[in-house]
Amino acid sequence: MKKIIFLPLAICFFLAGFSHAFGEEKNSINLFLEANRHYEKGEFEKALALYKEVADAKPTGPLFYNIGNCYFRLGQIGNSLANYRRALRHEPRDSDLLANLQYARQEAKDEIEYKSGLRILDYLFFWNDDMALREILLASALLYAVLMLSAVVCLFRKFERRNLLLSTLAAVFILFASSAGFKCYQDYYIVEGTVTHREVSVHSSNDINSVVLFQLHDGTEFRVLDRRGDWIEIELKDNKRGWVARNFVELI
Repeated sequence: MKKIIFLPLAICFFLAGFSHAFGEEKNSINLFLEANRHYEKGEFEKALALYKEVADAKPTGPLFYNIGNCYFRLGQIGNSLANYRRALRHEPRDSDLLANLQYARQEAKDEIEYKSGLRILDYLFFWNDDMALREILLASALLYAVLMLSAVVCLFRKFERRNLLLSTLAAVFILFASSAGFKCYQDYYIVEGTVTHREVSVHSSNDINSVVLFQLHDGTEFRVLDRRGDWIEIELKDNKRGWVARNFVELI
C-alpha cells in the first residue's frame, strides 16, 4: 500500500516543484517587462530596482546590460561600468554592449595610461576576450571528443601521419583547456572594481588618518590586491597602489 501511495505523492511533489519554478520564471518575465516599460518612460530608478530584483534570482548578460544602462542614465558612471563588465562575461561579442562600455569609459574623469609588461598568456590565448568561459569549455570538450574518436579510429585503421594528426589534436586540446583555466582564473580569482563616488581619497594604508596619496573619481577601474576590514588595497592600470574605503567602490 505504501508503494502505491508513494508514486502519486512523488508525482505531486514533482508537479508542485515544477509549478513553483514555472511561477518564478513567469514572475521574473513580468518584472522584466515592467522594468522595460519604466525605462521607456524615463523612470530609470524604478526600472533599475526591478532589473536588479530579476538579476538577483537569475543573473544574465542582458540584465546586467540593462542595469548598466539605467546607472548610466542616472549619471552613475562607476556603477554602469561595473555592470557592463559583468555583462561582458556573458556576452563578450555583443556590439551594443561593447559600444556602451567604451562610451562610459570615455565619460570617466581619470585618464590613466596603461603601463604593464608583456603579458604572454594574454597574447597566447588571444581568443579569450571574444569568448565566454562556457564557450571555451564547450570547445575544449568538443576537441577532447574529437581527439578520443580519432585515437579509436587510429587503432583500427593505420594510415600515414596518424601520429602527426593525434599530436596536433592533442596540442590544440591542451591549448584550449589551458585557455579555459586561464579564463576561469581571470573571471573568478582576479577581483576588479570601479570607483562609484564623485571623488575618493586613496590612502597609504587602511587607516583614515594615513597619508592621502592621490584622488580618484567616479568610473575609475582598478584591480583588488588585498582586503582588510572595510578597506581595499587597489592597483590602477599605471601600477599605482593605495587603500580605499569599501563603501566608495563597486566590486565586479
